[in-house]
Amino acid sequence: AAALTFTDLYDEWSAVHFERISHSTKSQYVMAFKHFKSIHNVPFGNLRTSHYQQIIDKSTLRKGSLEKLKMLASAMYEYAMQNDICSKNYAAYIVLPKADKKEKEIFTDADIKKLWNNKDMPLVDTVLILIYTGMRIGEMLKLTRFDVNLEKQTITGGLKTEAGKNRVIPIHQKILPFIQARYAAGERLFPMTYSNYTEGFKASMDALDIKNKTPHCTRHTFATLMARNGADAKALQKIIGHANYSTTADIYTHLGIADLKKAIEKL
Repeated sequence: AAALTFTDLYDEWSAVHFERISHSTKSQYVMAFKHFKSIHNVPFGNLRTSHYQQIIDKSTLRKGSLEKLKMLASAMYEYAMQNDICSKNYAAYIVLPKADKKEKEIFTDADIKKLWNNKDMPLVDTVLILIYTGMRIGEMLKLTRFDVNLEKQTITGGLKTEAGKNRVIPIHQKILPFIQARYAAGERLFPMTYSNYTEGFKASMDALDIKNKTPHCTRHTFATLMARNGADAKALQKIIGHANYSTTADIYTHLGIADLKKAIEKL
């Protein structure tokens, strides 16, 4: 075990662990492993917190990705300790940088108008569906006809958390024709992979000259539009599928100064 390198241990750990996790979690761990390239061939027993910390400090990755690096190293130590390969988790002492709380981008009213004016362009219907439902991209992509009730005009679906699963989302009148058209076209409403979707999304946004938007911005846009129109925050929490009210409250208000003035006038 003394000569076991970081890569050897990763191979051993992943052979066991990868059977129990989702494909997307797996690919995050694979990405994290690549970022540890400089210690791949170092004997695992020789590694200390400083080795990991150096990699973290030099990295240009965002905090969310750096958290994945720490998670991978910690999971490997857990495995190593269970198998008497080492007795201490040095990854536990890694210090991550403080995240700069960036204002999350939302689609502006002008962006949304542009989307409606070009609703027949590839995937623009999906962007509007996301903006008017608040669904996560993965949630939308896995929808089938069985999740849609055209009579009641609701979608039942969701992923991620207990609060997120099997929640009922009302279908806004504006996007009902898109849902009906997709419903008529086949059992899976959006027959494409996550990566195909994100590529197509980027191509459409570039073509429309809508800048700095990711598919996830649609979710923040939905929350903001709901807040702007006086939606009850608890109702929003239900529709958006958050377990914690604080999570909803955090993304709830991307409100502009005009919205804030309007709110103050109501006092």
